[in-house]
Amino acid sequence: MSRFKQLLLGVTATLVLGVGSTAQAVPITGEIDINGQLNRALNLATTNEVRWANGHVSHGDGDFAGIAFGERVILTNFSFNPPSTPVVPLWSISGGQYRFDLTSVVFESQDRNHLNLTGSGMMHVAGLDSTPYIWDFTATRSAVNINFASTNAAVPEPASLLLLGAGLASLGLWRRKSSQV
Repeated sequence: MSRFKQLLLGVTATLVLGVGSTAQAVPITGEIDINGQLNRALNLATTNEVRWANGHVSHGDGDFAGIAFGERVILTNFSFNPPSTPVVPLWSISGGQYRFDLTSVVFESQDRNHLNLTGSGMMHVAGLDSTPYIWDFTATRSAVNINFASTNAAVPEPASLLLLGAGLASLGLWRRKSSQV
């Protein structure tokens, strides 16, 4: 058997074994908005922490579409100056079926009437792969709106990388073989 056929057989066997043994990544998609209230004693001009009074879901789409409007959200207090990250979980819904773990807080602006923060973290939804998400936090003295959106950071699965590599290697071998003839 020629060297080229041996190599082609090896690449084919690797592809068959590699594709058959890899798991498909199922990232979380969609956005969720949480509204709520801060502890009334909070002074936004001088505070360095967020203390929750309550929270509920105000909007969800994609993988969050099944969460009922108004469903209660369990929220964890956190500081942003200095940041108390990570906060695990920052919030959870439906007994932990949905949760967000805070990994970073970025201070945007603050005055006596408003507080704006952004950051990132990992979203967890039962049955799906944990997915990086970004969040945007806007508060007034009595109301809070937090939006969580996917970063859409595509992570290539191993089988796709293997298939691409095998295709490039085969193309290179074919070109080399045809140039020798």
